[in-house]
Amino acid sequence: MSNYSLLPFNFQRIDCDYLLTNDLGEFLMLPEQDFQRFVEKEVKTNEELFWNLESRFFASTKLSKQLIEHYATRYRTKKRFVFETTFLHMIVVTHRCNQNCDYCHASATREDATNELDLSFKTAELIVDAILSTPTDHLKIEFQGGEPLLNFLVIKHIVHYAKQNCPENKKLDFVICTNLISLTTEHMDFFLQEGIDVSTSLDGTQALHDSCRKRYDGSGTYASVTSSLLKAKSYGLENISALLTVHKKNISHLPEVIDEYVSREFRSIFIRGLNPYGNADSNSTSLSISNSEFFTHYKTALNYIIELNQSGTEITEEFTAILLSRILSPFANGFVDIQSPTGGGICGMMYETNGDVFVSDEARMLYRMIKNTDFLLGNVENSKRIDWFFSQKMKSFLECSVIESLPGCAWCAFAPYCGTDPVRNYFENENTISIKAHDKQCQLAQLIFTHLFKLLTTEDTFTQRLLWAWATKG
Repeated sequence: MSNYSLLPFNFQRIDCDYLLTNDLGEFLMLPEQDFQRFVEKEVKTNEELFWNLESRFFASTKLSKQLIEHYATRYRTKKRFVFETTFLHMIVVTHRCNQNCDYCHASATREDATNELDLSFKTAELIVDAILSTPTDHLKIEFQGGEPLLNFLVIKHIVHYAKQNCPENKKLDFVICTNLISLTTEHMDFFLQEGIDVSTSLDGTQALHDSCRKRYDGSGTYASVTSSLLKAKSYGLENISALLTVHKKNISHLPEVIDEYVSREFRSIFIRGLNPYGNADSNSTSLSISNSEFFTHYKTALNYIIELNQSGTEITEEFTAILLSRILSPFANGFVDIQSPTGGGICGMMYETNGDVFVSDEARMLYRMIKNTDFLLGNVENSKRIDWFFSQKMKSFLECSVIESLPGCAWCAFAPYCGTDPVRNYFENENTISIKAHDKQCQLAQLIFTHLFKLLTTEDTFTQRLLWAWATKG
């Protein structure tokens, strides 16, 4: 028996090998024989295998103070977002929308509904005051709806008011999430002048896009969206991204969707499933997808994207890139959906048209559906950011999302790269902590992580280089 100590690690069998991971995010794939030798302390300390284990903090010949301090520094780096504060601030400027999407999670109302559903100038200023009080040097304000352009005057006021009152030591960015249907020259002039990024939605070819993204009269929106895209790009708007929502009607056509994105000169695509709120919940029978179905087509799409890159067409699958960044980078990234503790409140916060403040967009959606107030932190009219951030609700919200202490998560090999959403857990299980054996999000994450580790350890050097490039944005 060799003279070394085992450092804390989790493991997962993948085919005939064993994946080792630790809290620092380091990983190593070992054949079964080497895994058995490692845990039984039969690996000689002059073997290359031991050097790999020691350099990745799975074993050590000396548990010194220096080792512990190095380990702690690496762990703090991985959890750096905990020591920072809210960067992303999402503002709902209206509940009205000129679309009636089958999967709308925001429970939007008709375009001609009363403007009482719009954010007022007064409440908008109180929201901006709260945002600017956030003790961070970089802030992003994201306009959401409904369709935000239906309350364009308030958007303009927020941008001007925020810039006029923003302290000199803070950087301020803006992005608007819009379906582009009502895009005008006035809008584009404002976006260019103020440096506002644009995020829109595109679900594939005309037939695929129009299958869910419709107007209230039932007609599709593909023609309007793509026309506006062309107009915006020819006008000089360069920072335009598109989001894809995957559902039963387009899941088996993902290569066609990817081709559509390539033809529209998008350099990335985000393959994400439905947010199960609002219309997506009421239309779940016709829209929802099983884990096995999603995973099968996700793999097909990822393989297709890799093939496109190999043939010279550069396009990134963004969800994969985020996960790879978690696996391959020593740093945290700001994707709030899968963090431990959850990114809600810490990394992102949601402001409603009436000034209500929620820990996340999903919390706002849940409230719109069932009036659940567990994740409602307060209102800008009668409370301050410090009240929300240090409230018992926020504390409880964060406590139940530390997966390192949750049953089923604490010993999972994928825990260093994963996270949980208490809001979704509550919606699907009526408890902020899910039972992992019945947690569909957890089961899907395990399938995807397993596949990514197989790709990372493949002998295909092009795939390995591509995945590393995605993870590091190189």
